[in-house]
Formats: sequence, C-alpha cells, structure tokens
Amino acid sequence: MTSPLKSPRPRRGAAAQISPFLLLAGLLTALSGAGCASRVATRTIAPSNCEGKLLIATIGTEFKKAVVAEVTKALSKRRVCIKVIDVENLESAAIGAYAAVVVISDYQFSHRDGDVRRFIEGLDARKKKKLVLLTTAGTPSRVDKVPEVDAITAASKPAEAAAVARRIVEKVRSLLALK
Repeated sequence: MTSPLKSPRPRRGAAAQISPFLLLAGLLTALSGAGCASRVATRTIAPSNCEGKLLIATIGTEFKKAVVAEVTKALSKRRVCIKVIDVENLESAAIGAYAAVVVISDYQFSHRDGDVRRFIEGLDARKKKKLVLLTTAGTPSRVDKVPEVDAITAASKPAEAAAVARRIVEKVRSLLALK
C-alpha cells in the first residue's frame, strides 16, 4: 500500500520513451501553427484612372492579411491599381508591368522563405529598386539584410499592423512618385 504523501514511481518502458517524443511533436506543431498561414487568393483592386501599378505578394497569416488590407485601403484611395497574389506565385509574376512590388513573407528557423529568396536572387539591380520587402520574424533584429532591397522587419503583432502598413505605403508612394 502506498502512502498518500508519496507519489507513485514513474513508469518505465514504452510510456516513458514516448513522452519526450510527444512533447517535441506537440511543441513543433504549436510553433509551426503559430502563424496559421493559408493560401492567398489572387485579386485585383482597380480604381478608375490608375496613377500607378502595384503588385503585392504575401503569405496568408492574420497579421499579413491585416497589413495588406491597410495598404490596399490607403493606396486605392490614391488611385493605385493593386494586384495581390500568394507569395508562391511570385516567381511567375510579370513584375515588369508594375512600378512597385511589395513582398510580405516570414523568416523561420533562420531562413527566408524559399520562394522569396529565389525571386530576389533572380532580380537585377533595376528591379530590386522597385521592391519593398516586409519580413516578419519572432526576433526581427536577427533577419539577414538583403543587399539593394528596401526592407522592413517586424514581429507579427496585430496591434502593429497599421503602423507597419503605413511604412509600406510611404515607401510605395515614393516609388510611384505619388503626392
């Protein structure tokens, strides 16, 4: 009989061996689902008498969706034609047709998204000048710099979405020479 003050001995065997595995699996699942990224549907916002064309390629997390909503709201008022695509479609996008390109992606496990990395590596210096890159990361100061690219880093904090969007809008306005 065991005393009510003594805890039973931990079980040995299969249950003890599986426990760390389950803990690790649960942790990885929680971390990978933190952003809850979903595919982004391609859409176009085209006010009459467009004064510039903007392409936005993004990942579908709640924070990034909020940033895109703020950017499109602000720039469509300034008669900017905007096309929003999923970042996976970035390499096949005809960016020559746009005066500015905004790429919104993330930085996980010390690496930039592969689609974004390949896209940037394929750009010449002239095309890099019309690119605005927003990279979100848990620790924004750890994100690698991208030479010749106007980049913004931020944590995916919903309360900061409007401020991040304003920074993007200012950079795009400069690229489109909007007043």
